[in-house]
Amino acid sequence: MGAAREINWNLAPAHLSLSEAVVHVWRSPLHQPPTSLLAYQNSLSEDEQQRAARFRRPLDRDRFIVARGTLRHCLGQYLELAPEQLRFDTMAAGKPILAPDHHSHPLQFNLSHSGTWLLLAVTLQTPVGIDLEALRPIAELTHLTRRFFSAREHQRIQSLPETEQLSAFFQHWTAREACLKATGEGLTKLQALELVASQPLVQVQRWDGQDLQTWQVRSFVPVAGYWAALAHRSTTPEILFFDGKFV
Repeated sequence: MGAAREINWNLAPAHLSLSEAVVHVWRSPLHQPPTSLLAYQNSLSEDEQQRAARFRRPLDRDRFIVARGTLRHCLGQYLELAPEQLRFDTMAAGKPILAPDHHSHPLQFNLSHSGTWLLLAVTLQTPVGIDLEALRPIAELTHLTRRFFSAREHQRIQSLPETEQLSAFFQHWTAREACLKATGEGLTKLQALELVASQPLVQVQRWDGQDLQTWQVRSFVPVAGYWAALAHRSTTPEILFFDGKFV
């Protein structure tokens, strides 16, 4: 499979703007200093603050606050709104979207976090999905690939040297999740896809109900020890990667 190359992350521009067929991908650490954590918490809605309070572990609570706060602060810059002014709805499978009062702006986004990092993808008009996974041991790797992947995907992963199988699993998994998050279908449709995960572009061999010619799926390493994937309904998107610092 070869060695994976990490992404070169750029500093954010002074003014955020988007055009069609461009994807902005933001990376930000979930661990933030107390002053930033407080600023993110103050930008959350009452419902989000109640959700944060229900976490039993302070670490999980703080990561939720940073993730939602980063989403609000970043999208607020694109929309030229204060972060606390943003309103969100959810699709049937739980994908967050902007509420109807923001629909005059054709902003699309998707957020993922794992371990100590988060990724946020932002586009105009066209659906986008992103997934991030920290590499970690999986006891029943063979069972999971057989259960959730196609027979050919399972065979391809199992045919690799044992030292490469875990990385291949996470490449396939993140690409799968990115696709399903882009359409808002959720994990109930895991078996609707068949992929050949490589880097940078993932070959989508089957995706039930979708025109494969309209999608591009990219697999990448956002930071050492992680895999990520981006799915975007454009065959030739320009992807710009930014390190996010919003407070």
